[in-house]
Amino acid sequence: MPIRHAFNSPMSDGGDPNLLQPSNWNDHHVGGDRLWAPGSDPYGLDDEFDDETLSGWTRVDAAGTAGHLTWTETADAVSAAHLSGTDGDKYLHVLLKSIGAHSHPLTIQTAVRFWSLYGANYQMLGLLFADGNTHGAGKQIVYMPFMSGPMISLRPYINFSVDNQSPGNLNSGTQPSYGHAMHLKLVWSAANTFDMYTSPNGVDWLNHGQRVYSMTPTHIGILYSNWGTSTPGVGTYEYFRVY
Repeated sequence: MPIRHAFNSPMSDGGDPNLLQPSNWNDHHVGGDRLWAPGSDPYGLDDEFDDETLSGWTRVDAAGTAGHLTWTETADAVSAAHLSGTDGDKYLHVLLKSIGAHSHPLTIQTAVRFWSLYGANYQMLGLLFADGNTHGAGKQIVYMPFMSGPMISLRPYINFSVDNQSPGNLNSGTQPSYGHAMHLKLVWSAANTFDMYTSPNGVDWLNHGQRVYSMTPTHIGILYSNWGTSTPGVGTYEYFRVY
């Protein structure tokens, strides 16, 4: 993830652009691990998870289940901690942003890490496109690696809670061990057409396949699911990019 100085200057920049400014000091360093370096943010929808707030995100949970999952932004990452409570089978906890007037081609990207106290098979983190932000309504296309094989899956959903078997799931590839970063990219390539990619480094990408699903997205985001179990699990998201 990006490196910053521990000290953050509260001062405003001066008028001479040739001098070192407080904002230069506060900014991320150039160099180091370029794979976590901030993107160009062409749509103003990126989140480097570096301000310790989830401002700009809309949370979607089934009624009565918001307390099952805690979202926390700190230390340049967002963590999702599912520590108690059994969700409905195949239910998703989601953070969403509106894409406004933007359309395809559109790419969303993140890097995730998995931890589970008991090595749960169905601890799922990932990306999604959705045509709304109301639980119990609409369609979603969900890209989520998980430990059951292991598996990388592109799944059509309805209502944020039903794994829709028409046109069915697209399963391909494998997932690294718990604790290792996996970069994910989900692309709205064309009308009703979605591609999923993984990368070990955020630079070199492998296309795991394409799914045709009749949906026009209005929202993008990240998700967590424990697939209906109460097994404790924690996952982190290193950044969120849209381009």
